[in-house]
This record gives sequence, C-alpha cells and structure tokens, in this order.
Amino acid sequence: MKTIFALALAVTAFAAAPAFAQSQAAIQAAQKACRADAMSVCAGTPRSGMMACLLEKKDQISQACVDALAAVEASK
Repeated sequence: MKTIFALALAVTAFAAAPAFAQSQAAIQAAQKACRADAMSVCAGTPRSGMMACLLEKKDQISQACVDALAAVEASK
C-alpha cells in the first residue's frame, strides 16, 4: 500500500513539474518586464502585494508589463 501511494505521489510530482517550471518562467519574465513600473507606480508597496498593485493600476503600467502579468495568470 505504501509503495502504491509513493508511486502515485511521484507520478503527480513529475506531472506537475512542467507546469511549475512554466509558471516560474512566467513570474521571472514578469519581474523583469515590470521592474521599472513597480518602482514608479507601486513604490512603497510590500513585495507580497506588488502583483496586486500592478494589476490594480494596469492603466498606468507599460504594455510589456501588462502582457507579462497576463502570462503569469495564464500559467497558473
């Protein structure tokens, strides 16, 4: 029984790995694309609230940042 559970857990982990990697890549791209916008539009916002701030002020940020944030949302 433990072997079956361990095998199922391993298969699940390997199946999720590509999605996680894709999500991480999208996040890194968004960090790069949105760095200047975050510093100007959301200055003083804690890091944990940065994405929410950028999304809330979407009309004030660059199109590259908007596109990168959309890619992060799509990769979830």
